[in-house]
Amino acid sequence: MIPRQPYIVAIGGTMRPGSMTERVLLNALGHAKISGARVKLLGGESLQLPLYGTAPANHPLVRNLLTELRKADGVILASPGYHGALSGLMKNALDYLEEARNDEQPYLSSRAVGCIGLAGGWQAAAATLSGLRGIVHALRGWPTPLGVLVNSMQTAFAEDGACDDERVAQQIQAMTDQVLDFCRNNQRNTRTEAHTTGRVERLMSVSSAGVVLLDEQRIVYANPMMEALFAQPHHTLLGQPLEALFDDEDGLDTQIAAANGQWHDRQAKRADGNFFPAELSVAALNDGSQVAEIRDVSERKTLEEELRRLATRDPLTGALNRRAFSERAELELARSERQGSALCLAIFDLDNFKRINDHHGHSAGDYVLQCFNQLSQRQLRSTDIFARFGGEEFVVLLPESDQKQAVALLDRLREQWVRESLPTPGGVLHSSVSIGVVQIDSAQPLEYWIERADAALYRAKSAGRNKVCV
Repeated sequence: MIPRQPYIVAIGGTMRPGSMTERVLLNALGHAKISGARVKLLGGESLQLPLYGTAPANHPLVRNLLTELRKADGVILASPGYHGALSGLMKNALDYLEEARNDEQPYLSSRAVGCIGLAGGWQAAAATLSGLRGIVHALRGWPTPLGVLVNSMQTAFAEDGACDDERVAQQIQAMTDQVLDFCRNNQRNTRTEAHTTGRVERLMSVSSAGVVLLDEQRIVYANPMMEALFAQPHHTLLGQPLEALFDDEDGLDTQIAAANGQWHDRQAKRADGNFFPAELSVAALNDGSQVAEIRDVSERKTLEEELRRLATRDPLTGALNRRAFSERAELELARSERQGSALCLAIFDLDNFKRINDHHGHSAGDYVLQCFNQLSQRQLRSTDIFARFGGEEFVVLLPESDQKQAVALLDRLREQWVRESLPTPGGVLHSSVSIGVVQIDSAQPLEYWIERADAALYRAKSAGRNKVCV
């Protein structure tokens, strides 16, 4: 008997015809068709559905969506990222699967679903992919072990779906192969698929994530990626409780017991005792066992940390920016008022800085700013809050310092800056700095004290520059 061709339905798109989302799906469907599948694309035009709950189920677009999904052996979903989540157009379309709740195969039950997240950055694409996979779990589908991220700032697709990035194209093909493998296995024996270890192993062995099967909350199968992630051989993983692979965190037992397929950030523990940031998803299977998926998200966490750093730092000098200074200073003002401790605020302005830019060029001016930041960071205490306010102006908040102590510290910094020799292509430069300082001694807003310090700075400038004035 000749096997029936798998029928693969791809869903995704925007209000704009020929969107990148549709092109990505054409790439996946092209590979599926070459591999012997029948395919159907429900693009943006097919997804312009009425808001769910406002139209009857026999609406032509609704009927077409549900009919194609009910016929599908496998599904591929793709969504652009909007504000950290999948698009409203896509979410609305998936909401209509509630109309399939009473089907013999409700929602996406017994179907493999490949998920693709697209966005103009890796973090947004990852958030979109995670959202899609969570919805697929909730709709009882089986997300393929491999999900695909597409960074639209780095990868392009032609109108026919051709991809200019071989690595991304290979990932899309691998994900599509997983959908097709599941479909063909499911066709051979849908009632015993969950119990056929060999088939499950083939599917999980191609995953870029660690995947384990749990029976009575102990590991009975681990794919090859688990060995690499946790730096221990396969046989030592078997029989362990899943909790043994993670730090003792609140909520881990609850997540395993709930087994609802939701992703949670965890600290995973390697055999050598070192930890790495991971995402963990645990889902229940029909036979009472569970499947857990574990991803190493070290790169994502590093990127998030770098984005947080960039959001608070001046890009030229590396000092705090004005916004970050204001946030930290407000906290310090509140602490000082609460504890009755001394606190001073000072504003710096490099003298005749415009002359440096005009005579030596802006690159020399930038170098002077960087040198002043480095000197200030060395001279100030770790508890002091130092920032660049813009141009040649800097600011510092000095906790646990009264006016006399602050003036002494700032005068030492001023004298050291005057002695600095700054080599540039145009010759050695020398610079000076004027400083205005004020002691914070009443419950006034931060802007009030900045204005007071700025007035003191003006007095320092008027008195001939290169001075500290209060």
